[in-house]
Amino acid sequence: FESSVSIKNLKHNAQIISERVTSLNTTEKQNLLNFVLNKCELIQVTLDDLSEAFQFFDSQNARGKALAPHDLLKAYHLREMMDATTQT
Repeated sequence: FESSVSIKNLKHNAQIISERVTSLNTTEKQNLLNFVLNKCELIQVTLDDLSEAFQFFDSQNARGKALAPHDLLKAYHLREMMDATTQT
């Protein structure tokens, strides 16, 4: 990641996850491991166009737990900013 903010947030999140896992008892750790190995999938989606990326973000985040209003506003503002910078 090139953004220092992203790097800082990733480090902070990793620390919190580590602390939470450390606080689990042996059975809970085993259950978590089984869940991650047997019930979770990791996918990577690569899009060539920024507009498609925002559209994908919107469609994926419209499912399941709703995003907070500020998350949606941030995505829309970023999209508008990108449109404005590519037009100049």
